[in-house]
Amino acid sequence: MLDILLFIPQGNCYLWKPSLVGLHLISDALISIAYYSISFTMFSLVQKHKNVPFGPIFLLFTVFIVFYGITHLISIWTLWHPNYWLFGIIKALTAGISVYTPLQFITEYKQAEINLRESEQRYTTLLAVVPVGIFRTDAVGNCNYVNDRYCQIAGLTSEAAMGEGWQQKLHPDDHDKIVAEWSQSIQKNCPFQLEYRFRHPDGTVIWVYGQFVAEWDTNGQMVGYVGTITDISAQKQAEAERQLAEKFRLELKLLEELFDTALAGYWDWDLPNYQEYLSPGFKRMFGYEDDELPNSPDTWQKLIFSEDLPLVLDCFDGHIRSRGEIPFYNEVRYRHKNGSTVWVLCSGQVIEWNAAGEPIRMIGFHIDISDHKRAEEKRRYPAAFVSKLSDVESEAAETQTWIEIALRCNYLSTEEASYLDSRCEEVLGQIIAMINHPEKWTIRANSSISRS
Repeated sequence: MLDILLFIPQGNCYLWKPSLVGLHLISDALISIAYYSISFTMFSLVQKHKNVPFGPIFLLFTVFIVFYGITHLISIWTLWHPNYWLFGIIKALTAGISVYTPLQFITEYKQAEINLRESEQRYTTLLAVVPVGIFRTDAVGNCNYVNDRYCQIAGLTSEAAMGEGWQQKLHPDDHDKIVAEWSQSIQKNCPFQLEYRFRHPDGTVIWVYGQFVAEWDTNGQMVGYVGTITDISAQKQAEAERQLAEKFRLELKLLEELFDTALAGYWDWDLPNYQEYLSPGFKRMFGYEDDELPNSPDTWQKLIFSEDLPLVLDCFDGHIRSRGEIPFYNEVRYRHKNGSTVWVLCSGQVIEWNAAGEPIRMIGFHIDISDHKRAEEKRRYPAAFVSKLSDVESEAAETQTWIEIALRCNYLSTEEASYLDSRCEEVLGQIIAMINHPEKWTIRANSSISRS
């Protein structure tokens, strides 16, 4: 307090001239208001944008400016009150903050440089290992940057890709379409998304999915485009293989239907596992529906005549021993569901062998040749013989039937039944004789016809 009484107010230095005192008063007041306005704005900015760069430095600058504003307010105060010690303390604090703030700013700036270099390094590393090609262009679509992966996918160097150079490696069949779509997207400022191909110097074709979007600066001006290309060759190959497999499946199904229709029935034998696919036509040939007979070699071996089975198995063994040189071909008889006989032409081939020379897979077909066999029989024997043979067979069947009925009803004595049975045997003997010696019967038949 005594020190304050020893000093004189700052106004005395201005001789208390109103104009001079007023000048300093207004100037310091306006400067203080300006400093406080700046401080308030900076503080509000940091509070509103929590992720603003150098946030702590902004706050230090805010405090620094506030203290500068206080010094100007103290200048006004000392015009009338000589509190120069207070004035000095405020200025000392302001000086301390003034020194600390730039030092802290330098520290933060160096740390920011380190962080920036690390970020750039991470960005460079990311561009090097990212599995997609990245490119940038200017506002008119001329390429000005590509990463290494882009060069690998497109099959060119980064220098060759600049400008419109990347178009040189486009597949000839895609070139015009891609260039037109690219130009249209640039003109209309719309995204570009398309699948197309690059062709490498060695002829390798690479399928890519390409896309780009516009890049804007902070002022909202479009400065270029940034995009990627992704190698989708594996997906395209998988899709092609899937389509090929589907096409093969449909063709195989059509072929199966063709075999089933044209050849009446076919089979596919998995020999090691003793499984055999029998087509629906194969089963219909013998009067069965598809679900009535299992797909097994046992099925046809049960249907075939027991006298013919050894012939088929011998032919199969010969085919195997000769590794297919001896054809597997048979004309055999099968038993129809209704009890009739079905003559079948059976042919097949082993199509797959293992390293030990053992058969793995065999395929073949069955053709119903019953009509052919009947026609052949008619050619071998005269029509009258075939007709008589049928009559004799009917007579034998009827005779045997009547014998059975009569015996069951006790209409015949043992002697009468014995006579009829001998008569049946006589008729059956005629059938056997006619079959074994058709030429003799034919001569007698022709003589009878001549006498008539």
